[in-house]
Amino acid sequence: MAEKDDDGKGTCPDGDVVSLGPDLGGVRPYIRHRPDHTIQAGVARCVPDGESLDKEGIYHLRQREGRNEYDVEPVSPSTARSGPAKVTSNAYRTGWDNIFGAKTPVGQA
Repeated sequence: MAEKDDDGKGTCPDGDVVSLGPDLGGVRPYIRHRPDHTIQAGVARCVPDGESLDKEGIYHLRQREGRNEYDVEPVSPSTARSGPAKVTSNAYRTGWDNIFGAKTPVGQA
């Protein structure tokens, strides 16, 4: 994760950066270098489609070009939701057949 400068010593990467290890059956070990130069190690996994994002510690990783380093961007559960709107009004329920029901045949002239 650290680069070598001219004198051979390691340098810190800029920003919040994580380096991922190999896939171990759905989880990957990681080493994270935070902007305050603290190091964190742990295990990461992908959030499958349809799983709730109402948990802490969800991040989007953006790969740095040509490296096994990723920029870490926190994901807010309220902004990460996607999919159809949850419409639960009575007007929507009573109008269901008008919207999705069988279409009435139209005569030909």
